[in-house]
Amino acid sequence: MVTIESIIIGIVFILIQLYALTIVERSPIGEQKLLSLSGGIAIAYVFIYILPTLHKKQEEFGGSLALDTELYFLGLLGLLVYFSVYSFAQTKAASHLTELTVYMVQVSFFMVYSFIISYVVFSTDVKRVESLFYGLAVSLHFIGWSYHLGKKHHRLHKNRGRYMLAGATFLGSIMGVFGPHSACLLSR
Repeated sequence: MVTIESIIIGIVFILIQLYALTIVERSPIGEQKLLSLSGGIAIAYVFIYILPTLHKKQEEFGGSLALDTELYFLGLLGLLVYFSVYSFAQTKAASHLTELTVYMVQVSFFMVYSFIISYVVFSTDVKRVESLFYGLAVSLHFIGWSYHLGKKHHRLHKNRGRYMLAGATFLGSIMGVFGPHSACLLSR
């Protein structure tokens, strides 16, 4: 069942994908403060909600896992992939590629990332207080990386990338409503 909170969060996610550059550039608190705030809230969300949730799911799965910390390992692996793709553009190998190629690698990863996050929001029952914190944390996180993508590759992001990200977010939302709701898929 889709809640009104989930719908609002989905709309906010899509608007952020479309207008992150404008949101940050017109922020009354300034670019650096907003980006710092977004990173801080995202990190707080990981420690306050994600890690305890992973711990609870780990206990629920109990002895069926190969390792006692398998879910934590998957979370760490996801974090490493995220930062690897994010910093790919600064590598020497990327300097030999066209701007379009580098951008498409990054935006493709973030399309998958946006799809997964949107899927999770719509395929789970997000409670009122939880949805506010979740929506705020992820929205600020989306603002941060979408802004950096757009700032570094302004023309590509403005003409193409932001629409690709918004589309992936929308598709994740639709799949979350009509797709499978497996507890194994969702470690929230």
